[in-house]
Amino acid sequence: MASGCQCGLAKCAMGNRPPIVLIGLAAYWGATMLHIFKRDPRFARVGIFVLGIGFLLAMAGLSFGQSGRKPPKPQPPPTSSTHDDQGGPAKPDNPAPSKPKIPITVASYLPNTGSSSIYTNIVVDGCLERLKQSGAFEITRGREMNRKEASDLAKGSTDSYVLWIELRSDRGDVMMEPRYASELYVDYVLFAPGTGKTRTAGHVYQRRTGALGTPLPLPLPPTVGRGPIESQLDRAGRDTADRVIAALNLPQPH
Repeated sequence: MASGCQCGLAKCAMGNRPPIVLIGLAAYWGATMLHIFKRDPRFARVGIFVLGIGFLLAMAGLSFGQSGRKPPKPQPPPTSSTHDDQGGPAKPDNPAPSKPKIPITVASYLPNTGSSSIYTNIVVDGCLERLKQSGAFEITRGREMNRKEASDLAKGSTDSYVLWIELRSDRGDVMMEPRYASELYVDYVLFAPGTGKTRTAGHVYQRRTGALGTPLPLPLPPTVGRGPIESQLDRAGRDTADRVIAALNLPQPH
């Protein structure tokens, strides 16, 4: 077996070098003929002819050997793939399912039908905006209704809370006059679905805005100067929403 491999290697080596063998033979032949020419000049023409034939055969063998070599085939570029830490193909991240939103209806009440609803709407709009920022509610703006109607609406629902809002003042009927607007406060009740019972309730007073725009935490007497009434009422509506969010054990929006 070893001798067969050696013979095969020798044949490969000889098969890969035919031009070198022919050139060597031609050189040896040329040297021999040159020695003969020196001894007998009559063979000069014959020797030159024979040397020419040998040179042509050597060049033909060289050309044949070069033409027999094939260029190596180009290798395909390596393919790249994304793998995870365990070496397998990467898998897309599955987002966690979002929590269902809590249905809530926000309704308001205007006890004096002849008064303007501008201030009440400012409070309700501020409250709706804050509830929306929390991202936890499916919000519906309800019609105007009294407290009994709001409780009945929650009792008749299987899943929706009802937040009832009313602007009140200790002055009674004159509370909606612009000169007394700074005395208004929010009276709110959150009714639970299915029962119509009170989940939370309270009062929210307007608060003065500090130097950096931060509302101060204490209610103010009517004689203390404040910023624009609309801004304070909007803040009161947002504070009402924050109390509702806290009562339902939800995180406060930033």
